[in-house]
Amino acid sequence: MASVSASRLPAGTSAVPVPVWQPRQQPSNIPINRYRAHINNKFNIQLCDSHELQKWSVTQPHDFWIDLWSYVGLVPDLPAGTSLAYNPEIPITDVPPFFENATINYAENVLTQPDVEPESIALIGIREGDSLDGDKWSWATLRENVRKVRSSLIRSGIKEGDRVAALISTSTWSVAVFLAAASMGAVFTSIAPDLGEEGCISRLRQVTPSILFADSHVTYKGKQKSNGAKISNIVEKLARKTEVVLIPTAKVEQTNFLTLSDFLSRSAVSDKLQFSRVSFSAPLYILYSSGTSGPPKCLVHQHGVILQHKKVAKLHNSLQPGEVVFQYSSTSWVLWNIMVGHLSAGTTLVLYDGSPTWPNPQQMLKIVEQHKVSYWGASPKFLQALESTRCVPKEQYDLSSLRMVQSAGAHLAAKQYLWFYRAFPTDIHLTSVTGGTDIVTSWICTDPAGPLFAGEIQLIALGIDIDIADSVTGESIKSTGESGEMICRKPFPSMPVFLWGDEGNVKYKESYFDRYDFPCWTQHDWASFNPLTGGATVHGRSDGVLNPQGIRFGSSEIYSITEAPPFIYTIAATLCIGRKRNGKDSDESVFLFAVMQPGENLTDKLMEQLKTSIRTGLSARHVPRYIVQVDEIPMTMNGKKIETLVKQIICSGEMPKTGRVEETNSLAVKIERVSPEVTRIEAPEARVPPREDVVREVGQDPGEGMGRRRERAHPLSELLPAEAVPRRRLAVCLEGCEVVFELMVLHDVRGEYPGLPGEGFERGEVAVLFPVVVGGDHRADGEGVAEQISCVAGGWGGEGVAVGGVESAEDAVVELTHYGGHKRALVGGGGGVGSAAG
Repeated sequence: MASVSASRLPAGTSAVPVPVWQPRQQPSNIPINRYRAHINNKFNIQLCDSHELQKWSVTQPHDFWIDLWSYVGLVPDLPAGTSLAYNPEIPITDVPPFFENATINYAENVLTQPDVEPESIALIGIREGDSLDGDKWSWATLRENVRKVRSSLIRSGIKEGDRVAALISTSTWSVAVFLAAASMGAVFTSIAPDLGEEGCISRLRQVTPSILFADSHVTYKGKQKSNGAKISNIVEKLARKTEVVLIPTAKVEQTNFLTLSDFLSRSAVSDKLQFSRVSFSAPLYILYSSGTSGPPKCLVHQHGVILQHKKVAKLHNSLQPGEVVFQYSSTSWVLWNIMVGHLSAGTTLVLYDGSPTWPNPQQMLKIVEQHKVSYWGASPKFLQALESTRCVPKEQYDLSSLRMVQSAGAHLAAKQYLWFYRAFPTDIHLTSVTGGTDIVTSWICTDPAGPLFAGEIQLIALGIDIDIADSVTGESIKSTGESGEMICRKPFPSMPVFLWGDEGNVKYKESYFDRYDFPCWTQHDWASFNPLTGGATVHGRSDGVLNPQGIRFGSSEIYSITEAPPFIYTIAATLCIGRKRNGKDSDESVFLFAVMQPGENLTDKLMEQLKTSIRTGLSARHVPRYIVQVDEIPMTMNGKKIETLVKQIICSGEMPKTGRVEETNSLAVKIERVSPEVTRIEAPEARVPPREDVVREVGQDPGEGMGRRRERAHPLSELLPAEAVPRRRLAVCLEGCEVVFELMVLHDVRGEYPGLPGEGFERGEVAVLFPVVVGGDHRADGEGVAEQISCVAGGWGGEGVAVGGVESAEDAVVELTHYGGHKRALVGGGGGVGSAAG
């Protein structure tokens, strides 16, 4: 069956939906509007809104990137006469370098801002369990601590290009160590300290750091654990001798490692804070892929990403000097890097170390209130947890300072937008963004000057040439509203310079450039754009797209229902994937795994409610075939569901090797908890009725009106002619009735059973599943019957079954993929057995 788009756009719709938020500022005071006015004036054009500005930025990329450099105030200036941002003759697949003749330093562009007062607050570090007042560093203190770390690094023998690793939490010192390494041209890499030992080793062994900064303890959800033994084991397994600097995060009784205070004592007052200006594409830091399909990829990003970070901070997020930014993130997540980029706008960063939901989600709101946060970065999962508490923040907290709440890490469902504006002040700009570790920025993000529509991401980031490609042909389908592969057609200045240890860029090209036979970057996200609003929806990973019965849709469509009221009060988390086993399944079965809230269980009633809500909110084709309760759902360190790995397991029945092995919360442990639940699920066992000689036909009595049914008992031999040889019988209990399925080789039986389709059948060639009601009352919901037919038949014997769009029993369609590729449909339900076009 050909693939069918799961787009929710109504055919022929012309009315733009009602926005849930619109800007209330004077348009001329919005930074992105001021930039648009600047472009209009400089280039003598008339761009009317942010979408037109974005389109201009990708049709005139060199004008845009060159102008942006000076507009956001990067230092030093570009060389005189610069007319090209990159060589347009080099395709994106060869990663053309930007601004080859320019020099820059990331740290310099963060720490030398003319609009920032030295004694104003730069950083506020808060640790779980400590006072929410936090440890405050002024800009002067930050610069001095960066100077000390830089001096100590140099006097420890660290030089440009050496790797400086940090196994430390989101804290004031994490920022200081990074900026110190960047200032001297060393390459920084960070890992959250709660990552398991093997996960740390698989990363650090590849990049061979010269020095490792490490927190002495990890605190999370009220528990504190020493890192000492883990640190020792890690450095023992690295290929080169690595000096360790221990940062005390709790009382340290005794240690063989150099402490932070001892390390800083190496610094000299005479060593001034200086910045080594390096090439635009010089390595700045190394980030890691999740490592769910092998050793993590080591993504080397360049000093030039500061251009992207200033663009997002100043234009898309409207950040101003003195505004307070609170982005919850671990140091393993790319949002930590982007958050530090927000510091380049002169903001104050709130740095939180601990669980965002301990002792409850309201703890984050207390921080927002106490520190008068302007910009708060959270995740859909956190907002869901907050919603599940039934908290109404606008009634309990002073949120008058809060201007923007930005959600990242997963799809923010439309229902969550609606809940937000019931629970929070309506003047707050709720925004969702999408980007990635691969590009260390946002690809689709915020438009502070435009309307916001529920479930959509507002605007493609300036300078990013995003398109939606047909998954097979690569043809652009962005304007149609259909879902497809998200790609980028032009180079951008935050592409990784290379992958560490990747000789010849082999892995790089396989990861991002091999999807199509034309030059483009593939992000592996399944997305669509609304032609009416210009907004985007990311439906999930394209390698995890669900495709039952040829209908393609993303898991986020399912989560928009299963992780929204009323289910969030009984279900803590869900994971939705498809299973299609080689040689066993002709169609994909959709599995929904559910982790329950404490004290709750997945009952038959709850499963039926889930199915009904999915069927009503989406379609019958979206309804999962199996719903399974599990203890845990595998997630990355950043809280992202690992759909593709679970899919590999249930499709193959084997545990794939992964470079991501953790301790008590290990992925392997979580997978093993899930795996037995799904690898043993097969089609329901056959239940043969005790009497095979009589079945009951439920048909429509043409003389009695549409609502009347008649029942007639038949010996089985009367219904099945001698030429029709039954192969196997299945039975499944529905609500109030039992349906028996006869799989038979169908010969010419039109004379024996006139209700069957009347043409196109060859002797012995076509297989048909024939449903007959044999007991109890027929369900009024023919769609449910058809769904159950699909459930049994689709996973049995290799015969693919698709359920058509069903509104009532009279419309229940079971579409069969036959042996020879022929298609016919039997229409079952209140109308008896009739025919329909295949």
